Amino acid sequence: MFQLVDAPSQFEIALSSLDSFKNAQKFDEHICFFGYGDEDQDQFMNMVIARFLRDGRSHVTFAQGGYRDKVSELVTQAAPTHSMGTEVKHVVSSDRYGKRYRNEPSVFSIDDDSSDESGGTLFNKTNRKEELLLVDQAEFIEHFQCHELGENKVMLPSHIAITRTHMHILRDVDRKPGFVTTEARHPLSSVLRVTSKKKVPELLTFKFGYEVNGVSKVTSVHRFLVPKAGECAKAVKTAIFALRPLSDSESTEISFATG
Repeated sequence: MFQLVDAPSQFEIALSSLDSFKNAQKFDEHICFFGYGDEDQDQFMNMVIARFLRDGRSHVTFAQGGYRDKVSELVTQAAPTHSMGTEVKHVVSSDRYGKRYRNEPSVFSIDDDSSDESGGTLFNKTNRKEELLLVDQAEFIEHFQCHELGENKVMLPSHIAITRTHMHILRDVDRKPGFVTTEARHPLSSVLRVTSKKKVPELLTFKFGYEVNGVSKVTSVHRFLVPKAGECAKAVKTAIFALRPLSDSESTEISFATG
């Protein structure tokens, strides 16, 4: 929660990832905040709750008394004679560790043995399927025709569309040429990795998620056959780097095998 003040861009990344996960798998579940149980220390939590309410989010709650009261209750139930003289250690700002974008390896790579083939694809689907006329969407900087590899290896006619801040996965509308619906929408800041196969360079795998203490948490995986895979990857890379300035030490080139 400190990120709301100390690192707002990282807070937005975490918030977007939370929204993606909740919309895909936990749409009707409540978001419950556990604070410290101290008014001064809980000011950041209160700021986040206020942000959620301002955005009109539903199902937002918080635990009265916070972590301290909950632990005290559990300890009392488990051992009524237990001495509470030992103070519970709380997290402080100096305990926070984060992995910065600077000097990180490129999220783009060529992979011969992608582990995604053996596992199921995780889809981050939006709930609303509004029909859009593709050519009228001025917010799309670029879009690429493709097929998404769905469940049971079914090939789904799709489009990858890129805006300044998001990557959209679109589906053609049956019997309505030129119209599409949005199957998924991911913040570009949530792209963890993009891989291409040497033997099949048109096959691109996108992994989306977030990082906590330097550990990546994948929330969605999409695999596509893209005729213009190189152009698509370059467009995504350019859009990401526009949001994520690079240091001189970071690589800005991506090479895809064609043979």
